[in-house]
Amino acid sequence: MSDLLIAAARLGWAKASATANSTRAWRAIRLDCPGPLVVLAGIRETDEARSLLFETAIENAPQKHERFEADGISMLEERNYPERNYRIAVVVERPDLASIFEILAGDLMESAAAFQSATAAIAALFARLNAWQAFLLARRSGLGRQSIVGLAGELLMLRRLAEVAGWPAAVDAWTGPTGGLHDFARRGIGLEVKTSCGVASLIDISSLDQLDEAGLSVLLLVHVHLMEALEGVHLPGLVGEIKEQMIASAPFLVRTFDDALLVVGYADVDADLYLTPVFQTLSTRFFRVGPSFPRLTRAGTSIGIAEARYRLDLRTLQSHLIDERDALATMKHMGEGA
Repeated sequence: MSDLLIAAARLGWAKASATANSTRAWRAIRLDCPGPLVVLAGIRETDEARSLLFETAIENAPQKHERFEADGISMLEERNYPERNYRIAVVVERPDLASIFEILAGDLMESAAAFQSATAAIAALFARLNAWQAFLLARRSGLGRQSIVGLAGELLMLRRLAEVAGWPAAVDAWTGPTGGLHDFARRGIGLEVKTSCGVASLIDISSLDQLDEAGLSVLLLVHVHLMEALEGVHLPGLVGEIKEQMIASAPFLVRTFDDALLVVGYADVDADLYLTPVFQTLSTRFFRVGPSFPRLTRAGTSIGIAEARYRLDLRTLQSHLIDERDALATMKHMGEGA
């Protein structure tokens, strides 16, 4: 549906641009978009910037005021109490971002159309805009090599977790992109994923909380070992494979998955940037974190040390290695109650 909505928005912008100037802030054409909000393709009078406007009755406006600007795309609210109208205006501020803005516009329209009530649609718009904002900020520098490697490892583990616990539980457990203490956590079980590419025996631990099992019944450190190869899978291919599996069994999760990817700085619009490197998986090993596991934790660190980063040598962790079948059996419990 998104492609049809984008086409409708393009036609709306063309029509709005062709209309005579007015004394109002926007020249706008109403779009035939499903959902509880009125959607208009707008042209800002002051500078001819394209915008997408969402309108509803002022009674549906959220109590909290929202606003953002990120890398050339802005959003602002307009509360017109005399006319009893509430408007969300999303505007592209730079012409070079026109193609991304069209994708964002189609995505926002599709998000709002999924709900029957205006308040739910507005909440969905703000959630989606927050994900896009994180993506636009991260996009400035692009994903570096280590970020690509790390994301590939998490996606491989997401798919592995889905095989034993189901896609709903796997997506729900993937808390790394949203700032969770561990990359995956659900039903008292945590997974901290570290990914290496090539010859590597050292892994980086970035905080005092990453290997702290406080509040968990089980915490597993998962080491995904990749290698670059002529044949294998690149990041866009891995994302595509996961989406195909989701669409086949749990299509309602695709948007949540896309949101998580946006937060870490990846979107399909930039897929061509990540066709290399190509990976093959050498191994996936699971280590049980417990009292004797070598680590730094907040509770075990002297007062005055607020944070710490350190490296672990995987060669010293053999006594904590657990069988893959036992690890998968533990991960299966993360799917209970899904």
